[in-house]
Amino acid sequence: MFSPDMENVVLIEKNKPEWQKGKYNAIGGKVEPGEQPINAMVREFQEETTCSTQESDWKPLCKIGTHEYAVHFFYCTSEKWSDCISAEEEEVFTLPVLDLHVVRHYLIENLLWLIPLAIDKNAAFSGIINVDPYTI
Repeated sequence: MFSPDMENVVLIEKNKPEWQKGKYNAIGGKVEPGEQPINAMVREFQEETTCSTQESDWKPLCKIGTHEYAVHFFYCTSEKWSDCISAEEEEVFTLPVLDLHVVRHYLIENLLWLIPLAIDKNAAFSGIINVDPYTI
């Protein structure tokens, strides 16, 4: 979630899984069986931040996957960005987008391109990026 001017982003400091411990990530989680990715986005965001959103608030950014898995990325802008608080043990906080370079060593690596992609009005990107580790 970004502020309406897209100058601030809501992030979470992860303490699990172990490879993410101490890193900053976007809000999200697993899609439950029978659940659509957009429904999981709404549910996970509320579970982790106490902020309620609607499916229509979220825009698809991209999907990364192989024949074995898929990771869906969504973003939204909202006046609620500054109201998001930690609902679980992981800390939710806001960060000015211009400060991302200052904390880059704490960021989950994909945020270094996902956040700029979301705020780039010229990109108008929504699609599928196929990543197959067996062909790399």
